[in-house]
Amino acid sequence: MGRKSERDFRAILFAAAVAAAVAGAAALGPPQARADDFFAGYDAFQRGDYEAARAAWAPLALAGDVDAQYNLGTLYENGFGRPADAEKAARWYRSAAERRLDHARLALARLQRSGALEPGPDEDQIKLLESAARRGLAEAQYELGVAYDHGLGVTRNHATAAGWYQRAAEQGLTDAQFNLAALYDEGLGTPRDFAMAHHWYTRAADSGQVRAMNNLGHIYETGLGGLRDYDMAVVWYRRAAQQGLAIAQANLAALYHLGRGVPRDFEQARRWYGAAAAQGDPVGQNGLGLLHANGLGTERDLVRAMAWFSLAAHGNDPASADARAYRDRLTRLLSAEERAEAEALSLALAARTVRNESPGRQIYGVSLPRPAGGFGDSAIYAQRLLKWLGYYGAAVDGVAGNLTIEATRQFLKDNALSMEPQVTRDLVEALEAVRKARVAAAETEAGQDAVAEPPGEARLDDGQGRL
Repeated sequence: MGRKSERDFRAILFAAAVAAAVAGAAALGPPQARADDFFAGYDAFQRGDYEAARAAWAPLALAGDVDAQYNLGTLYENGFGRPADAEKAARWYRSAAERRLDHARLALARLQRSGALEPGPDEDQIKLLESAARRGLAEAQYELGVAYDHGLGVTRNHATAAGWYQRAAEQGLTDAQFNLAALYDEGLGTPRDFAMAHHWYTRAADSGQVRAMNNLGHIYETGLGGLRDYDMAVVWYRRAAQQGLAIAQANLAALYHLGRGVPRDFEQARRWYGAAAAQGDPVGQNGLGLLHANGLGTERDLVRAMAWFSLAAHGNDPASADARAYRDRLTRLLSAEERAEAEALSLALAARTVRNESPGRQIYGVSLPRPAGGFGDSAIYAQRLLKWLGYYGAAVDGVAGNLTIEATRQFLKDNALSMEPQVTRDLVEALEAVRKARVAAAETEAGQDAVAEPPGEARLDDGQGRL
């Protein structure tokens, strides 16, 4: 049996505000999609019109709009609409990072680590990650944990890695939950604690992390921490196996082979060993060799068994060592012609092997544009909404200074709202309510204009739809 031990690298109703917005919508006129409208830019991105998105975000970014700068950087990083340009992406990420946009700091650190930019000092990446991580960005906390876990740009320190994984895991980041569980499982940076490992593996597995499902199965199968339960081992191995994780497929096959938690079933064992073997898993290949060598669930075939043992023998794990011993034993039983046939079959089987083991998360990722409000910064989002509603004309920079406060005060006055002119969650919800009301009123008006016929206009057809 086996497990993955490596650590690879989400009400208040403002009736007065809504009523005022609807009443004033006709006087203000329907909101128009402007070239510098962040919302229109994101709508264009979602439609796949990357040039329209670029045209909307570029003037905003040049004016100092931090989330437009970030999103423009993502267009260049991914090559949306134009060839990818890491240097231009980094330029926009730096502009946003200098204004304390944490997602931009994370994106820039990832871009540096990916090798897409000229090599820079490792501490620059770590400083960017630390800045975003200390401000609470879960993804940055996770990646900082990875850096300390693997010694990437810093001195390797599993205890520090565990601390950062813990912060990200508590925010619900699944990969951090898995990595934290693995540290408890192995006793790295923390005392070995199978109860804590079980807790965090379960949190990750419940969110769909397949490697966590497999490792839970391993805990239940082996009884680590006094939790032996073959039935539960089968449940978790099966969930991961059905999602294509080769090691879980091999583990499930072994339980069918041995009759643990399920009735002994060599046909099922062969099915799951085969699925794992097709992905190059040595446990699956060795298991198939054993079934063919002993005629279990299939006809006895020493040549085919030899072929599978030969494939499994190339690794460095215990299953490969077993396969080498079985291969050597069969070598003495087979004729020269049978050994040659087994070698040819082994080559043919290897050619059909597709290594699609479910990968762990990379230590760097690719950033994608985010919607307004998707950056988790209330000041930026409040400025964005004030700007769209026509109250704020300066750059969206997340600095709630005098211009932002004056814009907020005017908005509250116009919409008969009694609250302090400060950036709070209540203010953001009021701004959202007014914007939604204006959009709905504009859509209603546009729909009426589309279906109404001008009175007294002569028909251009013959009354039967023909021109």
